[in-house]
Amino acid sequence: MKAHTIVTVLTVVNSAFLVSSLARPHPVAAESIAPVLRGRALEIVDDQGRVRSTLSVLPADPNYKMPDGTTGFPETVLFRLISSKDSQT
Repeated sequence: MKAHTIVTVLTVVNSAFLVSSLARPHPVAAESIAPVLRGRALEIVDDQGRVRSTLSVLPADPNYKMPDGTTGFPETVLFRLISSKDSQT
């Protein structure tokens, strides 16, 4: 008889949880998602604060002389990965 009472109480509690979860006016969702992340540079650091990778945009150099004789060098994107052996201080 006691087991029957416990099962009945658990069934009622589970039913209450089900009804309350279905009765929410709207589902929980993220507020909004930014379509683009913008910045001039990105650095990823480890637990000790050492830079492990960088992503940056280098400006154009209009005075750079190319091997073929032309001048000017366009903007450049530089992605650098740094190993733990490179930055020991």
